[in-house]
Order: sequence, then structure tokens, then C-alpha cells
Amino acid sequence: MYLEQEVYLLLVLAFGAVSGVSAIVLVIFLIKSHNRNILWFGGQIVFLSFAFYLFFKCIVYLPNQGDAMYSENQSITLALSGVCWAISMVLNLIGIYKMLKKADIIYGI
Repeated sequence: MYLEQEVYLLLVLAFGAVSGVSAIVLVIFLIKSHNRNILWFGGQIVFLSFAFYLFFKCIVYLPNQGDAMYSENQSITLALSGVCWAISMVLNLIGIYKMLKKADIIYGI
């Protein structure tokens, strides 16, 4: 995909900064609380990073790079990115559920 030259670097730096800060905060929470359910959110960051990597791979690949199967390859890569994103959301929801369950907030589930 054709984008301005600065966009690619800004995407990587912004995602890296947000993911890095999130990982640091999770480690601090894990050290202070000793609650192992926080690790579910770490898994969420890992799969979200995979999803970003695959999505970014689609963005930087240009159709004129000699690949006859361009649209098919991009479709598979985007689908894998979506699967990684879905797994990250499931891990996020499991983490939320386990944290709420430990705090006895969920009674009926």
C-alpha cells in the first residue's frame, strides 16, 4: 500500500511505545499484587503484537514487487492477522473474567 514515507515508522514506534508501556505496567502490577491472572494480559499483548506484525507486513508490501498472487497472499496474511487479534481479545476477556472472579464480583457465572 502506498503511504507517506513517515507513516511506516510512526506506526511501528507508536505500537511499540504503547505495547512497551503496557508490558511494563503489567510487570509492575504482577510484582505488587502477585496475582498470576495478570499473565493473561501478557498473552494478549503477545498475540496483539503478532496481529500488528502481520497487518504491517500487508501494509508495506507493494503490488509491483513481482508477486502474481498478490491479492491471495494479502488475503491470507490479513486473515491470520485477524485470527491473532481474535485470540488476543479472548485472552483479554479471560484475564478480565479471572480478575473479577478472584475479586468475587461475578456471582452468577
